[in-house]
Amino acid sequence: MEEVFFMNRSKAAAVVLVTALLAGIVTPAGGEGQAAKKPKLSQKKITIKAGQSKTLKVKNTAKKAKISWKSKNRKIAVVSQKGKVTAKKVGTTKVVCKVKNGKKKIALTCKVTVKKTTTPKAVPTPTVPATAVPVVSAAPTQNPSVTQPGRNEMPTPTPTPDVTYHPNWPSTYKDDFKPFKWLAKTFKVGSAIAGKAEEYAAIYDQDMSGILQKHYNSTTFTNLMKPVFLLDQEGCQKSSDGMPAVTFESCKKELQFCQDTGISLRAHVLVWYNQTPDWFFRENYDIDGSLVSKAVMKQRMESYIKQVITYVQTNYPGVVYCWDVVNEAVEEDGSIRKNNNNWYNVYSEGNEEYAEYEYVKDAFTYAKKYVEPGVVLVYNDYNTFKPDKRKGILDLVNYVNKDEKLIDTVGMQCPILPDWPEVKGNDELDRDVDACMEYALEDFGKAGLEVMITELCVRTEGSNTKDEMIHQAERYRDLYQLFVDMDKENGGPVQITSVTTFGISDSYRLYDQDSWREGDLDRYAWLFDYNCKAKLAFKTVYNVFAKKAGVETVEETYEGPDKDDPQPGTGEYRRVEGVAKTKNGILLTDTVIQLIHKSSSRPYVIQTDENGKFSDTLPEGTYAEVKNYGMGYFNPITIEKNGDDVTQIELITKKSFYWFTAKFSSANGNILAYEYINLCNREGEYGYVGRTDENGVLTKLCQEGDMLVYLEERSEPVAEYNITKDIRTEENPENIILNMDMYEVSVVLDKKTMGFKDYPESVSFIDPQQEKRFTLFKYDESGRYKACVTEGQYKVYTDYYDYDSETGMTKQYYLRSEEITKNSALDYTDIKLHKLEFISEDAQNIQGLLLGEKYLDLEYCEWYAATPMKEKLTGHYIAYDKAESSEDEDIRGKVTGFFVIDQEIEVTESSPEIVKVNIISRPYELPQLKDGETYTTSIKTIRANEFGAYYKFIPEKDGKYTLSTDAGTMTKEMGWCIIGTEIGNEKLEYLAEDEREWEASQAGKALKTSITAQLEAGKTYYLRASAYTTGEADVPINIRITKS
Repeated sequence: MEEVFFMNRSKAAAVVLVTALLAGIVTPAGGEGQAAKKPKLSQKKITIKAGQSKTLKVKNTAKKAKISWKSKNRKIAVVSQKGKVTAKKVGTTKVVCKVKNGKKKIALTCKVTVKKTTTPKAVPTPTVPATAVPVVSAAPTQNPSVTQPGRNEMPTPTPTPDVTYHPNWPSTYKDDFKPFKWLAKTFKVGSAIAGKAEEYAAIYDQDMSGILQKHYNSTTFTNLMKPVFLLDQEGCQKSSDGMPAVTFESCKKELQFCQDTGISLRAHVLVWYNQTPDWFFRENYDIDGSLVSKAVMKQRMESYIKQVITYVQTNYPGVVYCWDVVNEAVEEDGSIRKNNNNWYNVYSEGNEEYAEYEYVKDAFTYAKKYVEPGVVLVYNDYNTFKPDKRKGILDLVNYVNKDEKLIDTVGMQCPILPDWPEVKGNDELDRDVDACMEYALEDFGKAGLEVMITELCVRTEGSNTKDEMIHQAERYRDLYQLFVDMDKENGGPVQITSVTTFGISDSYRLYDQDSWREGDLDRYAWLFDYNCKAKLAFKTVYNVFAKKAGVETVEETYEGPDKDDPQPGTGEYRRVEGVAKTKNGILLTDTVIQLIHKSSSRPYVIQTDENGKFSDTLPEGTYAEVKNYGMGYFNPITIEKNGDDVTQIELITKKSFYWFTAKFSSANGNILAYEYINLCNREGEYGYVGRTDENGVLTKLCQEGDMLVYLEERSEPVAEYNITKDIRTEENPENIILNMDMYEVSVVLDKKTMGFKDYPESVSFIDPQQEKRFTLFKYDESGRYKACVTEGQYKVYTDYYDYDSETGMTKQYYLRSEEITKNSALDYTDIKLHKLEFISEDAQNIQGLLLGEKYLDLEYCEWYAATPMKEKLTGHYIAYDKAESSEDEDIRGKVTGFFVIDQEIEVTESSPEIVKVNIISRPYELPQLKDGETYTTSIKTIRANEFGAYYKFIPEKDGKYTLSTDAGTMTKEMGWCIIGTEIGNEKLEYLAEDEREWEASQAGKALKTSITAQLEAGKTYYLRASAYTTGEADVPINIRITKS
């Protein structure tokens, strides 16, 4: 059977995909076979009127690149994490887009000019008419029954907003609001207690204690019940049965506070990869011991969970209504957390499928065994509003609950940024890509799970100015309105049982008192200000509940200062001078160092000169974190008053550094001149990038310890060293000889002949199979490029991207084919370029093609080729009918057909300046799958590309259908492997998808995926199976769809 292959692209964009079987005319897009594409913004400057919006797009980014947006002046314009810029008032500012792909970071800037002034958006004041307040009894002092955990048991209202505080916890706190908790009828409202140590707990501040007692019926301890606080190492080591010993000195008073005041407790947390001592996983509970076996760790886990739960239930009965059993076990991409996770490290000795979830299931099994009836068991995690992570969490829940429902509830940690995530879904969002709170709540509700909002805060940009506070209040209002509307008790799709902010007031300083989030962005994240006075944010949230309860709302006025509160602990500024050097005395010249003040968490930056010296002005106080990327951490410093005008300090690295000098050459003796080299430690915690000189020599200062040496963009290290002393000198460098022959290739260009404004940064040589890519970097300003290349046939491209801000188009260029068998000097000064214009009579809506393994973005890119050029074009594409269009993104129409392409493209000296390529194609009928039958396809994977086979499916009945794939077992030859499965509708918008990754070390593991979607009888759906490996392989895949 003939198969149709496609490249997996962004599911949000309306693109057309083509897989060509031969090499083509443009560099490949992804992985080691990629062209060195530079991310670009769709526009470098925009002009908009106040109140209007415009969306910026990032081009040329990797699939897994992380993108964040920020406005330099939010008073003038704000930007969402979708790149949507909204003008606030007249002025000029810049929007910065940060793109992170692995360790590589780049910042893109767009100038924003706002015309025509406008009044800043204020939070509207509700106009709900006042109603009589019913007469009620005093506030309850007994804890609500645990038989209905998570629901707020409404006491009878009271005629006065004041409450009576418990005599053990007196307070003078007063405000003019009715108790918050009495208005929130459908779920508990909570706020957090405690911090890094018991003595910092909020309950010892009378105002914060009063706020808790008056307004909240739920709380949680941010730290004081985590394993690091409860485990007793000395007691563990003396344990007669080898089981862990626990102590509750860190939280006894807080538990007593909850019991006295009747405030229910979210107990946080039993099992977490973080803040669980490393020694807990080792022999004899000794930090130097080996990791224990999985069998031993199971016993320790059960004993610990049993002791903690039993102690609390026995001594503080009825206080706890839920337990965070496991915290943060899923990575951002939906996979199980492996890095720095000792639970996974101990449990991963087995290879069975889903073994990584086993420790999570054990934790819930033990917790279920010991909790009292009615107490809720919660899986708690952050960024649950991101689709990939949410899918991973649902996979975990389904595995744990397969035989018995152990996980009752998902806890959604919600540290909310000023403009991310989106609160409500809208037409601009892609449900499978964009972070959205509403979509997350819907998905968890569909999965039959209850939800707790567990660690809510709305961060600012680091200040408490009027604009910041108004914007924060709007975000809080929108969030709580969503929680009310989405709750099943109010007719919504999901049972929300509690909403908890992770701090009380802006004086509840996390950098002094809590390990959770450090930094200025959290200084003003809460509902009460420094003086425990209700902020505008509290009023907006209060009114959400007041309107729902039918009681009088409050006026939403801003009353805070229109400036930053003073930062305690920063003190006066001092003039400082000093030197920066390594632990072993090497001066650090021309080095940028960041210092973070302990009290404010605000970063300060200094730079040393050519002698390693610096001079600057810094606030007095302690700087607990001093660091430089690559150099790692320095020892903390303290700047004190000493009566002198200038304070002398030394910045000294925590580790020693040594010089590494090496000369790089190929097996056949060619020097690797102007080649980029990566040096990094084995864990990837730090790294250095250097470029060899004309003699192939690189000198770098490296941190002590194991170091790996890589050629730029090569996946395997070419050498390893243990750095304990200087390695060679410039006069006598270490010789690193590669185990392959390479040939010196030089290229010279003429920018005028090619029509370039400037010379490209580099030229790329890429073989047709995408397995090899070599970059020739410019080594002088006359258009000369040089590097070493292995023998073979290559396509040559410029890495020059000519961006047109008016049209939003980027120009990309193919030069010619070359066969390298020896050292070569290539003269390209006569090259002239011709624009390629692609036309199709079969499909009017082609946004992109794949030509010669390279995706051509026809929507945003213009393509150019040099003469002579003759390329075979063979492959397929999908055609759509006319798409609707919006300001921000294109929306594809329905699929009108699948087509096969088979033709040649030729450009000669006599070709016109614009070469029109009329795409000749023939229709292709997709194979159709039937319910319950298994089909087999063989997907040939080529390095750095992902191919897939499409099928058509028309269900005979409505219902849920499961699409599963089985690709056999992982082999070492595959390298790194991804198997994907997708179900798309008639527009190829994905209804469900599953993608799983395996590494070469997991050879022998089953390669399987499975997804489920609700389908309608008679409609056409498109099913896709895909495989991607970093090694060339034929992957046989069995694909099967069955009605669930």
